Amino acid sequence: MAKPLFSRSAIAYRSLSGAVLLCLGLLIWDTQNPQTLQPVRSLLHQITSPASSLGAFFNQNTNQIGANLKSRQELYRENLSLKAELAAANLYLQQNAQQASELAQLSGIYTRPLQLPGSVQLAGVVGIDNNPLRHIFVINKGARDEVYVGQTVLDNAGIMGQVINVFDRTARVMLLSDKQHAVSVKIQRTGQRAILSGTGDASSLELQFLPNTADIQVGDRIVTTGLDGRFMAGFMVGRVSHVEHENQQEFSQVQVLPAARLGDPAYVLLHEPPVRPVMRAPVASIENSPQTDTTSQAQAVSQTGTEATTSQSAAADSTQTSQPSAATQ
Repeated sequence: MAKPLFSRSAIAYRSLSGAVLLCLGLLIWDTQNPQTLQPVRSLLHQITSPASSLGAFFNQNTNQIGANLKSRQELYRENLSLKAELAAANLYLQQNAQQASELAQLSGIYTRPLQLPGSVQLAGVVGIDNNPLRHIFVINKGARDEVYVGQTVLDNAGIMGQVINVFDRTARVMLLSDKQHAVSVKIQRTGQRAILSGTGDASSLELQFLPNTADIQVGDRIVTTGLDGRFMAGFMVGRVSHVEHENQQEFSQVQVLPAARLGDPAYVLLHEPPVRPVMRAPVASIENSPQTDTTSQAQAVSQTGTEATTSQSAAADSTQTSQPSAATQ
């Protein structure tokens, strides 16, 4: 049988009664003589004070302790959320920076337009060629916008290149810096003609077939001649940035800094002349060999010289033949 917690025996009642009477006596005595039990009261207060302070501390900081004791999963989820928000903010800033750059370039095109005969239309660059060795990009204008193969592409500073393929809504443009591109140009100061070809570097072009004796200086303006049948005469192409004469070479080595921004254009201008030039090369051969015009001109000059020499020899032979005949008569 279990023993009761509180016993009901006479001894228990006597102990309880004695404790109660002792407490009442101490209370009465403390009331009449308060200074007597003051040392005992102070000792008890010092003993119980740390426990009381600790209880008050836990009572006041329960909410703060609960907030600091978050689970590891909750902190991990919060960290991921903050990273996602930071990535979205960075993307937003990048988009704003890109839009600001495009707006500045577009503003430059409209505030400093070229004074050109004919008309121009604005086109946006929407892609680049898959081949990293080619300097070709795609614009958002095509046959529906009356874009044609061989059309001049430029910005507010000068020529950028020409259209090489036209589709319904888009077109492909080859830049002057492409290694397969060449254009007939001249030095504006002296009128000396040469061929300007791409080097594969958007910041440098090469002036070919310029004799060592030619008068050329750093800073000379290079403009189109119009002899290639594609670009109108007088278009700004660039300025001479480096000239090197070699005694053992027939031609000088000349580097030209493009006037147009060939690196990363966002917008370009398509020039529509008053009269469209007659293309000398087949349309299909423009992309594969854009130097066809230059080569054909050289071949034509060579053939003309050969024909002239042949005709002169034939005339001399006929003269020598006719002299004996006249003497015989």
